[in-house]
Formats: sequence, C-alpha cells, structure tokens
Amino acid sequence: MLQSMRLMVKSWVAKALIALLVLSFAAWGIGDMFISRTESVVATVGEREVDSYAFANAFHARLEHFARSGQEFDVAEAVRLGIDQAVLDEIGGRLALDNAAVALGLSAPDSAVSEEITARPAFQDAAGRFDPSRYARVLSINNMSQKEFEETVRFDVSRSALINAVASGSILPRSFATPIYGRLGEKRILSYVAIGPSLDQPLPRPTEGEIAAYLAENESVYRRPAEADIAFLWINPERLAEPALVSEEQARVDYDLDLDLYSIPATRTLRQIVFETESEAAAARTRLDTGETLLDISGELGLGPETVSLGRVTPDGLAPELAEAAFGATDTGPVGPFRTAFGWAVQEIVALEEAATVPFEEAREDIALRIATAAAMDRIPDMLARAEDGIAAGESLENIGAVLGIELDTLTVDANGRIVPPGAGEGIPDDPDFLTSAFDLLPGDDPDVITLDNDGAAILRVDASRESHVPPLEEVRERILATLESEARAASALAAAESAEARISAGESMESVAGFLGLEVSQSEPLQRYAPTAELPTAVVNRAFMIAPGEHAFGEGAGENAYVFRVDEVVSEDSDVIDGRIEQLLPTLERMMDDEVFQAFSRAVNAEYPILVNRSGVEAALGLLSES
Repeated sequence: MLQSMRLMVKSWVAKALIALLVLSFAAWGIGDMFISRTESVVATVGEREVDSYAFANAFHARLEHFARSGQEFDVAEAVRLGIDQAVLDEIGGRLALDNAAVALGLSAPDSAVSEEITARPAFQDAAGRFDPSRYARVLSINNMSQKEFEETVRFDVSRSALINAVASGSILPRSFATPIYGRLGEKRILSYVAIGPSLDQPLPRPTEGEIAAYLAENESVYRRPAEADIAFLWINPERLAEPALVSEEQARVDYDLDLDLYSIPATRTLRQIVFETESEAAAARTRLDTGETLLDISGELGLGPETVSLGRVTPDGLAPELAEAAFGATDTGPVGPFRTAFGWAVQEIVALEEAATVPFEEAREDIALRIATAAAMDRIPDMLARAEDGIAAGESLENIGAVLGIELDTLTVDANGRIVPPGAGEGIPDDPDFLTSAFDLLPGDDPDVITLDNDGAAILRVDASRESHVPPLEEVRERILATLESEARAASALAAAESAEARISAGESMESVAGFLGLEVSQSEPLQRYAPTAELPTAVVNRAFMIAPGEHAFGEGAGENAYVFRVDEVVSEDSDVIDGRIEQLLPTLERMMDDEVFQAFSRAVNAEYPILVNRSGVEAALGLLSES
C-alpha cells in the first residue's frame, strides 16, 4: 500500500492533498500537543465531523509551516489573512473525499493500516523498528486511543486509494499532441512586398477639434505623473573619494594583500553531450573530428541548443571529471569520450582562456578608488551628525552644503524617478527611499536625512510639488500632430496593401502588382513560428502560419509600412525529431489530464458534501489557541 501511495504522487493536485495529509499527521500526535481534547464540533462534512481539537492542531500546523519559511503570524493576524478559512477548506476537501470513499465502498484492510502505522518514524525505535510501547505512549500523550488513530489512518489510506484511482492513469494517443506540438519546429518561406505610405497624395492636416479629441481619448498616454522640485545634498562615498591622494605605496600594499581579486581564472566556452554508452560517444567524437559540431548532433537527438551549450565556465563550475577533461585541453576542439557518473561524455571547446593575473599597473586606478572610497565612508557619520545639528538649528541646506564641501543639487523629478525635463540634471540616488521621501515631504517641511543602500546618505528638501495632471493641449500639440500623421500614413499603406492583395486575388501575380507599384518582391529566409526576426514584423510571421502554402494575405507591420505576402514553401522538421518531442511531451500532457480529471472530481465531491461550519466552535478553538 505504501508503494502504491508513492506511485500515486504524479499529479500536483494529489501532491497538494498529500501535503495536507502531512499536516494532519502532525495534528495526530507527531509532536507536542497544545490544546486539550474536546468534543466540540466546529464543522460537519457529510457523515464526518471536525472537532475543535483537529481544527486547532491543523491550524497550528499551518502556522508552524509558515514560521519555518520565515513568516510568523499570531492567531489574530492569521485570521485577518484568512488562514483559518483556508484550513477549514482543506479539511473540508479531505473529508468530502472520505465521504465519497465510503459511498463507493472503499475501506482499507487491516494489513494496509498496519503497514502504514509501522512505517511511521514516530513509532519506531533507534534501530528503525516499530516499537509497540512507543506507539502506545505517543497516542496516550495525545489523549488518543489506538482504535481512534487506526480508524483515522484507515480513512487516509482509503482516501489515497481513491485519489490514485481518479488522478492517475490517463493515456493519450500520439495523435492528440501531433497536430500542435509536431509543428513547433516547422519553418515557412515567404515572398513579400513591403508597401509604404503614398508620397503622391498629401495627407490632410488634422483639425484643432481632432487634435483635442485625440488628447481627450488618450489622456492616459499624455498624463504626467506627480512632480516635485527638490534640493538635496548627496553624500556619496564615491563622490567624496579622492583617489589622487592615495600613494603608490598604499596601493601596492593593498594589491599584495588582495592578490586573489586580481587573479583571473581559466575559462572554457563549452558544449557537452553525455551518452549512455561508450560506443555512442565514440561515434559522436568521430563525427566531430570530421568537422561536425555537437549542435549538429544534438538536433538529431532532440536536444535543444540550451541543453548542449554550457556557456563560459570555470573549473569550479563543473564536476571534477568534467573539469579535468575540459581544462586539461590547451586548444579548442573536441575532447573525449570519457566516463562520468552519468555516462560517457564528449565535449567541444569553442573558446578558451588560461588563468592570468591583472598587473599592478592596470589595477592601480581601481585600487586607489577603493581605498579612497573606504576613507570617504569613514567620514560620513561625522558629516551626517553635523548636518543634523544644522537642520535642528534651522540652517539652510545651502549653508550646510557649503560647510560640508558638497554642492547642492536642484532639479525636478517625477513619481517614476525620471528627471524633468530629461537631461536637466545628473540624476538622483538610485534608492527607493529617496524617491518615496521626495513625494512624502511637503514644501516647507524640515529636510529629511535618508540613509542609502550604497552606504551613503542624502539630505532632501522639497521646494514645490504638483499632482499628476494632463498637460495643456499647447504643450503636447506637436507630439499629438506627429502621432496622428504617422497613423494616417500607416493607414494609407495598409489601404494600398489591401488593394494590392485584392488584385492578386483577382488573378494578377504578386510580381506584376509589385512592378505596377514600383516595388520589388523579396523572399524571406526560413521563418519559424513565434521566433522574432528583424526581416518581417511578428504580426506578418504569425499570420503566415495561419494560411496554407500558395495562399496570400496582407497585414500591417512595424512603423508605417504594410505587407502583402505569400507562403512559398513549408520546411518541415525531421520526423525523428518530431517523434522525440512528442515522446517527451506525452507524459507531461497525461499528468495535466490527470490534474484536470481530479479537479473536476473534487469539485463534484465538494458540491455533494459541502462543509457546514459552526463559527462559534471555530472561535472557541481559536480562543484556546490564543491563550496557549
């Protein structure tokens, strides 16, 4: 029975239920109890009841689960977050399945119950053997009789059998996946004509009414976020640093002490495939020696480039036997085959760099900056203390900045952190607390001292602020006018493409229509579904995969161009690659089908056996938890 339970955990839905069982096991005495046993009923599900003891322990187990992940809640906070209802819903779902199991006549035999109990670590001695005295003691501590506990386990095993029966075993034919997933790698070659807007027909200039109407319809596009005019002293360690004052001797001492920082490890840009047998690996090596690459071989095996290409790696980034092979080679090219823990590996070194050390002369500038920055950081606490004293005494930021030797920055910033207008200043500290303070302070408030993430600080004053607003039409007129004219040109190009496609549909060739327009027909490279390409807009490529070979269509593209295009050729993948992909996908699709079936079954069972909650009983149980 235990083995069948393990096999049952194929579906994520089933896993969620098993997780619930684990929580309920915790509530059955595998740990310290914290509430005395009562017979108060907090909920009813069909023929099953939930007493305050079971609910309180499940609730406590849930809080413990959150605590282990770093989220601690007291009872009141958990109730505000709805955790009590989530626990009731989970218990209700479990007991609804229990009712369904009973209705179907499912009941675990004594042998299955015994196997489940004796396998529990909580009831075993130090040698891992079931200890009857320990079993009795644990149940006694938790005020639970053996009969009660064994009946609970019987329900769990029966429920697991029901889950296993419902949520596993879907078998899908290959024909289910082939129409969709069999064509993922298909490519298409198009003939196309790019049609721009007509230059012979001047576009009508939008009227003032049309410009105003456009702004009214697109306020969200032109709305400006809130803005603040700010002045601030930026006490930045790198700004304060004076690397020119660092002597040659200081820099040399630092370099010698931290020589590891200037040591560059050896790297290899690597491809790798691990084969099951030595003969397969040897055959691959032979092909590499004749000029093929592992990428060529990977396609035949149904492996994606991302699986084969390991990228730029160091010795520490590889298993010892892989690192020994890759970094034992002193030139690019194939390596192997050699045995690994997972099979026989063949590598292909695309590029390599040997270990090196950055000379002191090249590192000196960075070393001086680091030493000077560290010295500047030591000065910041005293500078902040002086600034805070000045603020308390009513000094202006201008005066404080002069005393500290820091220039006062003044600029306008919006709520998104953008400088207004762009380029009007050097920028603001890249720290969310700074921007938050800029829009929390009001004009006239005392300056705010903000500690920044980079160990620096800022002293901020707000001189003026403005709410989010739509700018006057005069400020955005030219921008709107340019947008409307561009849209009109794009519409003109699309109309021309539609007219050209109608002529082709009427029997003219694409070449003759293109010639009439003074344009040329181009042919694309093989295009893949959903793969971005600089040659044609995504909308055109997507549309090309919706029509049959020989058919044509038109569509708008990026910018102001439109396109008329025809599918010339469909380039299908190798049948072995398609078969390999389907073979890999079917188990996943079957698990998804299992999940869908189980969710439908669970909804039906929960509807037939709804949970009826006694809220006063729940409140009483929560009250006892709060007191414990």
